[in-house]
Amino acid sequence: MEQKTTLVVTLGGQPQVVTYLLDMLLEKKEPIQEVVVIVLPESEDNQKALKTLSKEFEGNRYNNRPIRFRYININLGSIPLGQVYAPAEVEIVRNTFKNLFEDLKGNRHTIHLGVSGGRRILAFVAITVAMQLFKLDDHIWHIYTPDEMQERARGGRIMHAAPEDGVHLIEVPFVPWVSLIPGLDQFFDRSNAELRTSRYGWLDDDETELCRLVLQDLTARQKDVLKEYAAGYERKEIATRLNLSPATIDSHRRAILRKCEEKWYNAGKEFHESDIVQLFGRYPDLN
Repeated sequence: MEQKTTLVVTLGGQPQVVTYLLDMLLEKKEPIQEVVVIVLPESEDNQKALKTLSKEFEGNRYNNRPIRFRYININLGSIPLGQVYAPAEVEIVRNTFKNLFEDLKGNRHTIHLGVSGGRRILAFVAITVAMQLFKLDDHIWHIYTPDEMQERARGGRIMHAAPEDGVHLIEVPFVPWVSLIPGLDQFFDRSNAELRTSRYGWLDDDETELCRLVLQDLTARQKDVLKEYAAGYERKEIATRLNLSPATIDSHRRAILRKCEEKWYNAGKEFHESDIVQLFGRYPDLN
């Protein structure tokens, strides 16, 4: 499959941030074949910017180059978003970037991401998702535009900067974690809320030590029961899996909870029953 190169840009009310970035990447001989802009569609200024920008790509050509242009609106269902305040709206933004990047990487695109346009939350979320899905050959860019040039170009009045205008291209450093550390991708289909209540992640040093202290005080059978609870099994399932009665499982569970509460209390911390899965499910020596 042929390698392709796509520029993805967050867009607000200033369409020139897209053309400034594209012009400088083309000057660097980057073989951009497609431009995708991500936009919050409810804003009237954003719609004007999108209309102005579209004129630069009439017939999917840009300055006599064949470059495809398309845009993606961020919608809450059928409702166009203009602001991003609520956690559900942030999650929609995250999924918008995630779906786009996964599609592009699945089709072997090198991605250049521009984060100078639009609301800052778009840039923050886009960079977070890029760190999850980008490879070493992908790039993140910021455009520096002097204040005086910003005023003159506001609203797309100047769509192409001259060298004397002082516009600069700045590469944003980032670490493409998934491409460097195999196995991390299992975390990134989950929202932050899901991760907080899941058994994925790492324990800090204090949590690791408290788990160790509990385990050294448990009997072999109690450890078996703890392991089953930490894996997410319910009471009746554990009884069947360990060939014990539910009453015996309950007895072991009460003993485990007492030990946990004691160790955590001595450390000046609280322990709740739900912590069995969240903490011991991540304890590396339990398995």
